[in-house]
Parts: sequence; C-alpha cells; structure tokens
Amino acid sequence: MTTLYSLPHSPYSARCRIAIYHKDLAIDIRPPIGGLRSLDYRSIVPTKKVPALITEKSTLVESSAILEYLEDRFPAIPLRGTSAEERAAQRALISFMDFSIAPQIFPLFQAIMGRKDANGLQTTIDTLQLNLASLETMFINEGRAENELDIADCALIPSLFYALFLTEKLGYGPLLVKHMTLQTWWQHRRQIPAVIKVLDEVETGLNHFLKAISAPK
Repeated sequence: MTTLYSLPHSPYSARCRIAIYHKDLAIDIRPPIGGLRSLDYRSIVPTKKVPALITEKSTLVESSAILEYLEDRFPAIPLRGTSAEERAAQRALISFMDFSIAPQIFPLFQAIMGRKDANGLQTTIDTLQLNLASLETMFINEGRAENELDIADCALIPSLFYALFLTEKLGYGPLLVKHMTLQTWWQHRRQIPAVIKVLDEVETGLNHFLKAISAPK
C-alpha cells in the first residue's frame, strides 16, 4: 500500500490530496507517526516534513516531485499537459506560486498573531496584489480560466485559499475583487469534487491550528 503522510492544514500536502482524490487513487493518507518532530517519523522521513509519499520502492518528498510521480505512475485521468509547452507552462505556474505568492502567507500568519505592524502588513498585502496581477496575466495569456483541472491547479489552489482565508481574517476586502480572470478560475475550480473535499479539510485543519496557537500557554 502506498502511503501519503499529510496534515489537513498543510497547503503542500493539500496539493497532493487534490490529485489523489481527483484520480480516485487507492493511497492511504495519514498524519506523521508521532508528529512531525518525532523520532519515529524522522526514521521514515529524514526531512521531517509533509507531504511524504511512501511507495514500495522509495520515500518521496516535496509536493511538486510527488505530483509528478503520481502523473508518471498513474496516468489515467491525466493532470499534466500533453505538449512540452503545456508542461513547461504548468511548471512555471507552480514555481511562481512557490516563490512569489506563497512567501506572503507567513507574514499573514505573523499578523494574525500580532507580530507584524500595520505598515508591514500593508506591504505584504500590496506585494500579494502585485503578484496576483502577474498571475492573472499568465492565466490570460494561457486562456486557462475555465480549462479542466491540471497539475498546476493542484499546486495553486491550496496556497491561494490560504491567502484568501488569512486576508479575510485580518479584515481586508475580497482579495480577488480586482482580478476577474482569477475570480472566474477560482469559482470554476471550487465546484470540482476533489477541490471541495480538500478545501474543507484545509479550512477545518487551519481553524484548529489557529485556535491552538492562540490559546493561552
């Protein structure tokens, strides 16, 4: 049995779960044995991170690598483009999310915990909006707003959910109000069963996580 070690609120684990659910794969999904920092988990996954995919032959880490493996190993219901150009565009979107949008999520967490001043938070929001505008231009150039779910969507959706969820918690208006193409894409993707299931898991796990870190010590 192939196993995915995952945490419900982890956006990187969520990427893999979207693909697994959409492909209807018989993969066991469970939390790290003893927790991320436990010796038991470290003996299986040296990086002590999630997601980690345990196959009969190897231990795979890093969500992008796991998504690529799932496509290679289970090609039915494909999520990857058929041409070299399509696949490169998908990888570019994943990279853009990882290096231009996802880094703004941690400062939003800091603001939730009261560890970021108003000026610093506004800088984070401004940077996020600029990068969302760039992402929208990439979407327009590819005409991808209403395409079928693909491997790039698996990576984009959980991190964008985090950005939307946290900015709303902080009292900012709808993040996508100025990005109509992204709004159309987001509304379309939110209707996909695998996405519905995963975002419900993420929201539930995230609410529990925020409650835990805000509880009096």
